[in-house]
Amino acid sequence: MYTSQDIERCFNAATRQYLENKNRGGSSGQKGTRYEDYFAVYKIAQLAPQILETGLVVYFTGQILAFVDDLIIDIPSQPLQHYQLKNTKTVSWSTGPHPIQDDFANQHHLNQAVCTRASQLFLVVADTTCAATLRASIPPMVQAFSQVLYFPYSPDILSVVTQVPDFHSALIYLSAFEAPEPDKIDFVAKALIGAWITSSASNPSGHHLLTQAQSQSPQYIRSFQPDLDLDPEVKEILKNIEDLEYNLAKGFLHWDYANGLQSGTPPYSIETAPFRRLQERIKDRRPATFEELENLL
Repeated sequence: MYTSQDIERCFNAATRQYLENKNRGGSSGQKGTRYEDYFAVYKIAQLAPQILETGLVVYFTGQILAFVDDLIIDIPSQPLQHYQLKNTKTVSWSTGPHPIQDDFANQHHLNQAVCTRASQLFLVVADTTCAATLRASIPPMVQAFSQVLYFPYSPDILSVVTQVPDFHSALIYLSAFEAPEPDKIDFVAKALIGAWITSSASNPSGHHLLTQAQSQSPQYIRSFQPDLDLDPEVKEILKNIEDLEYNLAKGFLHWDYANGLQSGTPPYSIETAPFRRLQERIKDRRPATFEELENLL
């Protein structure tokens, strides 16, 4: 996105050296890295409905040669979104050898000079009191394009999810299940973390990240294909099995026998080869009872 030559041309050699050192240093410790990863996954999940349903093109990257570099979200034709994350209770706009206010001002200038793009810059902290203090004291030099956000931290991703309602609802949307239990939500979150960690350096698209996560946990993440339906012959066979109810949701077949006596979901979505083979078995054997069907599932 930015080269060393861009930095030196817009600023000077000392600033280029600062950013190169900053980029090499990366995150300060595993705790900070985990916080950044959790927030990135939150933003990916938050945008998933638009990516899958409207074809939104969006790119995510982090830890690049930039002033505000923990997460960058690039939606073409919109302002570049930069996020700086601080998992500590003591954060200031103006202290330190490279104050946050200066990094924000410089990032805004860099985006205008190199990308000809407007900027939305976000300082994200894990403490509510710290967030309120920072929000009330945004320096005038960056106020027009800067915001402060609160995002909680816990070593356990599921604990974070339960504290952020729209994170929770976004993971439910991505789940293969309509009312997923906590362990299934946890699987979705961890699949997204894996996709982000392995791809973040390559400026991946949102669709690529979602597809990567789905490939890691295909039995837990919804199908991305719309308008899926069962083979008409299979539907007719299932309809005639006594006490069997089923529905097709998010590309997965969910079945229930005898009002909840038994229930289940085949661990693959309808468009996959294993599900196609399942449908062929059902058409070939034509089960007339649940017991006969159960042997095929």
